[in-house]
Amino acid sequence: MRYLIVGVLCALLWSVASGQERIELTTPVVKTVASYEVVELSLRWKPDCEIMLNLKGSDDSARSERIAGQEACDLLSGWSKNDIAGKSIQRRVFEYLITQGKLSGTVMP
Repeated sequence: MRYLIVGVLCALLWSVASGQERIELTTPVVKTVASYEVVELSLRWKPDCEIMLNLKGSDDSARSERIAGQEACDLLSGWSKNDIAGKSIQRRVFEYLITQGKLSGTVMP
């Protein structure tokens, strides 16, 4: 009797789970991210150069970017030698991402 009840419950649950319906939208919903802010920035010189960047979007979405190898070494070297009084490191990172086509927009203070 116990096996019969378990069998009936399993069949019922399977039929409910397999028969779930969904709707295909004629106009897909697209999230819009109006801006990003830096949440975490990690700079590593040794043993291998690496820049890790975690961003938070205006819609609370998360985005990560990683720059490694010689490209990261060149950026770190340039950023270390340039006058940082004029631009923040965050601004430099955003400008880099824009020039690489990974983000588009204007860096705002």
